[in-house]
This record gives sequence, structure tokens and C-alpha cells, in this order.
Amino acid sequence: MKIISHRGFCDGIDKSIENKPSEIESRISEGFDVEVDLWVKNSKLWLGHDEGTYEVDIDWLLKFSNFLWIHCKSSESLNFLSRFQKLNYFFHDSDQYTITSKGFIWCYPGTDVIDNSVYLFPEKFSLSSSTIKEHNLSICTDFPRKYKEKSFKY
Repeated sequence: MKIISHRGFCDGIDKSIENKPSEIESRISEGFDVEVDLWVKNSKLWLGHDEGTYEVDIDWLLKFSNFLWIHCKSSESLNFLSRFQKLNYFFHDSDQYTITSKGFIWCYPGTDVIDNSVYLFPEKFSLSSSTIKEHNLSICTDFPRKYKEKSFKY
């Protein structure tokens, strides 16, 4: 099971650290994967949810490619990343399920559980540790430290 930090959050939503490269690197150093939001504008790469906020370059994405789940926020970002086989990226809006470039099933929040998939926000949908274990789920959460604690048995 992978624990994926949603936008670099560690203990809940904090807009001041959302998609911030230094925070993403901190989550990676703590042992988490991280879902990031990517925009491409004027041939530049930007992290940010509603718009590009933090400029990064392709070398930064490639350096952390083993830990990033890149949510392409526009057709431009999807088109740009399609040239890089090493990266794990996806595009979705309100699709119930999408497949990442590395073949992982990414479930929209609140959808039915699919074995071996990435389930978003188990804390919002009362997904139990036994369900996570039974279905071999990875999780994307705003509270990755909660799931890493020994008190959470999977």
C-alpha cells in the first residue's frame, strides 16, 4: 500500500503549502508519494491547483518521478508530459475512474472500491483499514501522517 500525500499536505488542508515544491520534497523525505497539480503555460511548468503558482522544470519532475502522481490540469500539460515515459501522470475531471500513464487505476472520491487502485480521501468516506487491506488499496489523503502512525493498522 502506498500512502500518497494530496498536494503535499501532511496533517490536513493547508493552502499555504499546497503544491509547494519544498513541502512536496519534505513529504517525499518522510516516505510518502505525492499527488501534485501541473499546468503548462508558455512552455513553462507550474504547480498549483486552480492556477500555476510555483514554477518547476522538467528536471525537478524527473528527479522525483518515482514518488509523484501528476494530475494534469489542462490539455497542454497532458500533451507536454506525454513525451516523458518515466513520469506517472493522469488527467481527469469528474470521471469515476481514470488510468494513469503507468497503468494505475485512480478512483474519483466516493466511487466504489476497485481492487489494487488508488482511493482518494478514505477519511471522508469512512473507509476502514480492513477494507484498505482487503482490496490492496493505495490511498491519497490530506492526512498521510495519520495513516503512517502505528495506531492505524492495515
